Amino acid sequence: MDGNGLLVLWNLKTRKAVKAVQPSASVEKSAYTIESVAYSPDGKQVIAGEQRGYVFIRDAKTLAEVETTRPFRGNVRHIVFGPDGLMALGTGGETLNGEIIFRTLPGKEKKD
Repeated sequence: MDGNGLLVLWNLKTRKAVKAVQPSASVEKSAYTIESVAYSPDGKQVIAGEQRGYVFIRDAKTLAEVETTRPFRGNVRHIVFGPDGLMALGTGGETLNGEIIFRTLPGKEKKD
């Protein structure tokens, strides 16, 4: 995320921006910042948590929007994945008393 409210994909070898997009077409652009970012274990999705409680799920290669959700009303400070790679764990900031949500990533089906 840059200071202009964009999610930016960088080439780490060249240290140049490859692509920049708004975190979501359905959420009003704001000065609020991204608090946390994580790649899915398979590297196919990038997930960003924002100060207003939004979670933006994007395709890691194209930055195309996969899903936008608002599970919290305050900071999404941490995003991590379970050992099976299917569950994302997001925690809200101090205003939410440490609320935790577990969920399956879009496009993932739990196998028995």
